[in-house]
Amino acid sequence: MTAREHRLYHRLQLAAHLARKEADRRVTAACGLPVAKVAVLTVVSTAPAPPSQRDVARELGINESAVTDTVRRLVASGHLRSTRAPGDARVKVLELTELGGVTLRRAEAPFAEVNAVIDAALDPGEVATLTAALDRLTAGFGAAPDGSAPTG
Repeated sequence: MTAREHRLYHRLQLAAHLARKEADRRVTAACGLPVAKVAVLTVVSTAPAPPSQRDVARELGINESAVTDTVRRLVASGHLRSTRAPGDARVKVLELTELGGVTLRRAEAPFAEVNAVIDAALDPGEVATLTAALDRLTAGFGAAPDGSAPTG
C-alpha cells in the first residue's frame, strides 16, 4: 500500500503533534521553557564555537526570522548572552549563561521521559527501523538526517 492509502502524512503529523505537546508539557513544567526555546539553548550549548542567530536557525532547519524573537526573549530572560562577533561587528554571537545551563540540565529528565514513552511503544528493532526510515524521509525532503537544513 502507498503512503496515501495509509494516510501516512496524517499519522506522522498526529504522532509528531502528540509527542511535541507531551514534551512541551513535561519540559515546561521542569524548567519553565517550552521545547522550542530549549532547542535554541541546546544548539547554542553544543556548537563548537559561539553561534550566530543564523547558525542556530540553520541547525534547527527553520528561517532566521523564526529564531529572532526566541533569541531576543532568551537574552532578556538571562538564558543567553549576545555579543558582537570578533572580526565582524555586524554579527552577534550567542553564548549560554549559567541560567541557560541550569535550564538545560532541568530539561534532561522530561526529554528522557518522552523517549521512554517511545521506547515502551516500540521494540529496539522498530526504533532502529523507524529512525532509518525517518532519516531517509528527511533527506527526501532536502534536509540532513539530523533535521538541519541543507547547506547550499
